[in-house]
Amino acid sequence: MAKIRACREALAPWLKGEVRRHCAVCGHEVERLERSCPSCSAHLRKECPECHYWVEIDAAYCIACRRPFPVPPPPKATVKLWHEQG
Repeated sequence: MAKIRACREALAPWLKGEVRRHCAVCGHEVERLERSCPSCSAHLRKECPECHYWVEIDAAYCIACRRPFPVPPPPKATVKLWHEQG
């Protein structure tokens, strides 16, 4: 028991305490299992179409049935052209 207490005291200060979730859009603190942000209604989770399990919005596959989610295509490149005046 003394070893565990010593290990906890040796942890960095930022490792102590609990982890809180925040909305990526508005920064509002949200509960762990909420499906959408109560402040801005942004989606926080998505439903697997095969087994209907709710996973994190950025998950690459369902953790329940291992079904992969389609990866969105990369954004198109923006090309800006400018010329010196004169």
